[in-house]
Amino acid sequence: MKMEGLGLRMGLSSFSVIDNDDVNSFKYQKLMIGVAGDLKCDIVWPKYEAPFEISCLDAAAGMLNTRSYSAAELTKKLKDRGYDDETIEEAIAKLLEYGYINDSEYARSWARRMHASGKAPRRIEYELEKKGVPKEIAKEAAAEYKEDSKESALKIAEKYKIETEKDLNRLGRKLASLGYEPSLIYDIINKLRKS
Repeated sequence: MKMEGLGLRMGLSSFSVIDNDDVNSFKYQKLMIGVAGDLKCDIVWPKYEAPFEISCLDAAAGMLNTRSYSAAELTKKLKDRGYDDETIEEAIAKLLEYGYINDSEYARSWARRMHASGKAPRRIEYELEKKGVPKEIAKEAAAEYKEDSKESALKIAEKYKIETEKDLNRLGRKLASLGYEPSLIYDIINKLRKS
């Protein structure tokens, strides 16, 4: 696990423990090379090949070791790896039971990041649904930022250097791409046009 740099992502069922004599032999060879100062290490470290496949639960846990996923996202990734539906359902149920998957926490975490990057609640909700978060949970996570919508849009507008009508149009397109309501965009553009 250390040699490959994969850590627990390998899955606990993907490796075996080597004999003590082998460990001492590797240590001895490494120590001798270190003492001799020989930087040309000619030891070929064997790549471990697991004699069996990684279980669906181990594979899912390994994926969650690197980042969080929604239940739907993780299900899709496991299907892409070739696991059957029944095995995936069992693995997902176990991970939900242990609290390793939590769509509400996942949605709140992503909503916070998207809001920090300037996205409006409508866009946040859309992005979360694309990630497989159920509609109600996505709506709830995005709703936390509805109050800040106008303030966020104004902060984005302040960053733009507005000199011509073309600049106003560019700002309008940017705000629209971030999911701000058309009425809010028109309001901001009209205020900037008058100033």
